[in-house]
Order: sequence, then structure tokens, then C-alpha cells
Amino acid sequence: MVLNWVAAKTAGSVKPSGPADFRRARSMLGGTSELYYAKVRRGGMGTGMPSWGPIFTPEETWALVEHLWWFAFPAERPRAAVAPRS
Repeated sequence: MVLNWVAAKTAGSVKPSGPADFRRARSMLGGTSELYYAKVRRGGMGTGMPSWGPIFTPEETWALVEHLWWFAFPAERPRAAVAPRS
């Protein structure tokens, strides 16, 4: 019964916005590489995004952040970094 009361009281107060769309330059420009690095390492507090710090090394995390920028700015992606198609 208490659980239903809590659910009723909090329904609609927290609206998850869904995952970030890294293809939108406007979304990406709202943050910095350092911010995205910290979010990947520590997780998105209160968002359900897990902490990847224990899994990725700092170097792998920076590589992932660099890759996120390529979604918004694909023309800036170096040719050598483009994965070959199978």
C-alpha cells in the first residue's frame, strides 16, 4: 500500500528525457569533453546511466568521448578512424 502511495505521489514529478542524442550538435555543444568524460566514468547520477569507470581505462574513456563528438560532427572525423565496412 505504501509503495502505491509513493508511486502516486511521484508519478509525473520525474520525467525521464531518454538517452542523449549525440547526433545533435546543439546537444553536444551544451557540454564539454571533460563533462562527458566524468559522466562516463561516474555515471549519470539520478538518470540510471551506469558508471563505466571500473570497466574502461582513462585512455579508453577519452577515446569514447572523442567518438561521441563524431556523432555530432561526422565531417570532422579523421579518415583513418573510420571503421572499414564488412
